[in-house]
Amino acid sequence: MLAININHVMRLRGIRNPYTFLTANGFSHHTAYRLAHDKCKSLHLGHLEKLCRILRCEPHDLLAYTAQPNAPVGMQDHLAFLTRTEAPVIDLDSIMRSLPLAEAITLGKQLAERLSRPSA
Repeated sequence: MLAININHVMRLRGIRNPYTFLTANGFSHHTAYRLAHDKCKSLHLGHLEKLCRILRCEPHDLLAYTAQPNAPVGMQDHLAFLTRTEAPVIDLDSIMRSLPLAEAITLGKQLAERLSRPSA
């Protein structure tokens, strides 16, 4: 079964309040609530595009898949690549706050340098 799971990407992006983030980015209160609380059963393609743009991700990053136990035997599961294994979310804010100032500055410079390079 496919599900919309934006909270995974929100946590990775360091967004602590998804509902506030979504409403601040133009989503209606009703849509933001459904998305932020995993109550969304369907999604307009325009909303999917908007989510991808504001979260800087791809559509498949926002989907989660759980194989159905009653699926026919012997059939290849073409959606298996969407199965999520939750990677630990690193709290960069906490890490930066815990570092001595000189190390935080060095790490910040290294990150800025890496982000300024064109990706291959």
